[in-house]
Amino acid sequence: MNGGYDIRMPETSGANAVERARWATEARERALAESDEFGDMIIGDYVDTYVNLTYKLITSHRWASAFCQGKSDVFLFIDDDYVFNARSVLNYLNGLTKSDRRQLLSGQLMIWERVIRAIEDASENKWAVSRYEVPWPQYPPYASGAVTFVGADVLTELVVAEAYTRFLWVDDAFMGFVVAKLPHLRFHSLKDFNNWKALIVHINTSSSH
Repeated sequence: MNGGYDIRMPETSGANAVERARWATEARERALAESDEFGDMIIGDYVDTYVNLTYKLITSHRWASAFCQGKSDVFLFIDDDYVFNARSVLNYLNGLTKSDRRQLLSGQLMIWERVIRAIEDASENKWAVSRYEVPWPQYPPYASGAVTFVGADVLTELVVAEAYTRFLWVDDAFMGFVVAKLPHLRFHSLKDFNNWKALIVHINTSSSH
């Protein structure tokens, strides 16, 4: 993975990742204890690091598809350094028909983004991938991993397609390849998505993504 080169996260998340690695065992024990007490956590079988975000994405999709079908027409997948305006999100979703909600696949659309290659300065390699991982110069269209709306019917298809898509640690770009396997699906740009105050707000935290 990563083509054998180093990546360095210059933000506070990079420094915090090093610090938190020192108490990984304690964190795991505390998380398991909290899960046992409240039963409100989903814990995947992988190390929770920046380069494992795709595993977290797949786990979330599989869990929602397996245990939440029939309970919601659409799912909102959001990073922990973002918050959403519940009223605005509900207004957006209520403006769609039930069928449109179940077929929804939207977010901040990224169109044919350039594939980043590694350079000597490791601090610039946060999203770099090797030609072995991605031989093409551009990614297929995808939605930014920060916030994505996925309809229940679409989610079922994504879970199957993800199992047959070559793993890529850049999670949102990975989803672009997944959707490319399903020619009847495509990402849609969320109306007014860039108006963060209306729907989604980024908060300044030390989150890894």
